[in-house]
Amino acid sequence: MTKEEMLAFMQKSRQKQYNNPDWIVCVPSITRPNFALGKLLREKCSKEFLSSHIVIFVRKEELEAYRHCNPEFNYEIVPEEFYGVGYTRDYVNNWAHSHGKSVVFNWDDDTKNLTFMYEALDREGYACTHHSNKADYEGSPVFVEEILCSIAELTFHLFKVFPTLRLGNIRRQRFCGDYSVQKTLAHVNKGALPRQTEIWKVSDYEIGRYMKPSGRYHGEDITMVANVLQNKEDLFSIQQFGYDFVSEQISSTVRDPDENSERNRKLHAHTFESLKQWEIKYYLKISKTYPDGAFMYGDIDWRKFYALHPERKGGAYLMENYNE
Repeated sequence: MTKEEMLAFMQKSRQKQYNNPDWIVCVPSITRPNFALGKLLREKCSKEFLSSHIVIFVRKEELEAYRHCNPEFNYEIVPEEFYGVGYTRDYVNNWAHSHGKSVVFNWDDDTKNLTFMYEALDREGYACTHHSNKADYEGSPVFVEEILCSIAELTFHLFKVFPTLRLGNIRRQRFCGDYSVQKTLAHVNKGALPRQTEIWKVSDYEIGRYMKPSGRYHGEDITMVANVLQNKEDLFSIQQFGYDFVSEQISSTVRDPDENSERNRKLHAHTFESLKQWEIKYYLKISKTYPDGAFMYGDIDWRKFYALHPERKGGAYLMENYNE
């Protein structure tokens, strides 16, 4: 779509999804009352939308500080037995399910920018994909609200077309991309794993089904992905919208700043040993290690996954298939 077509789609999506009670944006946060995503939401969402579609999850002792910095938001207290990033995400998903939601955006609090993709030309006149800029952001008082509603619109479409989808996200986007991006609504069982901007189907969610003890303090994303795939459910990544995050900020919810600390090594090793007990051991791709080769982070080797499950081979689902 061109920029004009994309802006029109976003406005139409807002009209359709603004009053839809079936989805919600939930943001677990700790020790960061001035979190980046909060600023983004306050600046470019209406107060009514913040009230109806945004919930921040915090620890009891930090509630006053968060309310002081962000009085516009609704808050929920994370019970102590669900402390730890993995257990907190599991609790958030189950909370959304128990409150009648079918879709939850379970997003990191350090998301600092949201963009949309559109068809354009590069400097040499070739077709490519651009993403929205500061002028687009400033051009609408509810720019972020429009993007969130558009993501919800595409998510409901995907869940209708692909009933086995369980978990997805939007595209991590810092630069312009090739022409195929703006033509693609989503990748299914392909590419990077859902992280930071997770989108869950929670209409039939059960706590503990996807989160295991090994992912409580580290590796929650790969742990939940492993159990989604083992449960014969599938992943997606919406390509029409992207995000950026505060990359220089060490996560305050998982680990200390020293990546080589003994504590971190134990957390990583525990995650790795657990992953080797599940089906993911056949298609786990180790994406980052310590200098001595010890496991730090993992992804999916999709070629090995397709070899094991040829009937679930992924690919691109094109925007032209959206006709709602």
